[in-house]
Amino acid sequence: MSSFVEFLEKKAKRAHVRFKSPRKVAWYEEETDVKTAPTEFLEMYYLGLFPGDTVIMSKSTARELEDRLKKLEEENKRLKEINDLLKAGIIGLILMLVVLFLVQRGI
Repeated sequence: MSSFVEFLEKKAKRAHVRFKSPRKVAWYEEETDVKTAPTEFLEMYYLGLFPGDTVIMSKSTARELEDRLKKLEEENKRLKEINDLLKAGIIGLILMLVVLFLVQRGI
């Protein structure tokens, strides 16, 4: 049993763990630079954490992100077509107003 305790004490020294009393343990973690620390994608997105140089993402999250981007691109294309139709409608209405104005003036 004492060899196990010695093992734990060695690991605790490496992990910066300090025993305040037999029942209380305290430790501290070294602060890492945000840019060098890898960031979990979902934590970054949902918790508003700032991303580091490396962002970690599971395959399922990557697939979901890819599907979402594909759907957004399709929606963007559809809305662009509607926007183009509305622009054509506005130009047509302006032309009709000009023609009506000219007809009313007798020109």
